[in-house]
Amino acid sequence: MYQIGRHKKMVFVQWESMKKIICLFILLLQSQVFAAEISSAEVKATDSKITVVYFGKGTEQEFNEKIKPTFNENSQCKNCEIVNFTPYDANQKYDESKLLDKVGQLENKGQIIFFDWNDKSNSKLEALIPELQKLRGRGQILVVSAGVPNTADKSCPLYQTLFGKVDDAIIVGELIQNDILWPKCFFGPEMLTAVRPPRERTGQGIGPLIFVARFAGRFNKRKPEEWPAYLKSKKAKTKRIWPEVEEFFPRS
Repeated sequence: MYQIGRHKKMVFVQWESMKKIICLFILLLQSQVFAAEISSAEVKATDSKITVVYFGKGTEQEFNEKIKPTFNENSQCKNCEIVNFTPYDANQKYDESKLLDKVGQLENKGQIIFFDWNDKSNSKLEALIPELQKLRGRGQILVVSAGVPNTADKSCPLYQTLFGKVDDAIIVGELIQNDILWPKCFFGPEMLTAVRPPRERTGQGIGPLIFVARFAGRFNKRKPEEWPAYLKSKKAKTKRIWPEVEEFFPRS
């Protein structure tokens, strides 16, 4: 009887040990599956295409020969693209009368909406504001050039411009030699930063485009709704008047 009881006890102990091993194996298997799902999700997010929707005032040829190559050079992102959404007339010239209609078609067109210009506000341009305010609710980020006035006009504070009146618009200017803001550029605290382009391209107005290109290359690092607050916090922490692009988007 003693031997039988001892044998049963050994069998019981072995069975309990086996159950623990089985449980550990199941937990290990589940953790590996979970890790694989996370890895797959991260790869999917990283590999998803980022589209920048471009609004300028130049021709399609200028976009293809100047804007697109500069974007591709600075984004360093094989899954990023910039598409021209500038409204044109029958002669392929910028047509402001079609601008409101084009802005109304932006849903699902891209993650970053980039206006490579800014103008003094007027009643006609302000008709765009309700449509532009919808972008954030759709997870689209609005980035704009601080802009310069027309040749005959004087500069003015950004709050008197179209995009200075749009909530959460990320406004970017350009620096020239000695880190001086581009002359006649619209100005004000609404500007996130101003970008210094390569020396050979100073004064061409490509600073905001460089910012957008770098932004596109890092866009998947955060959720769309997190970007405005993140960019503002980066500016608040720096001692520079005009934070460097690398402070917002460190090179990996």
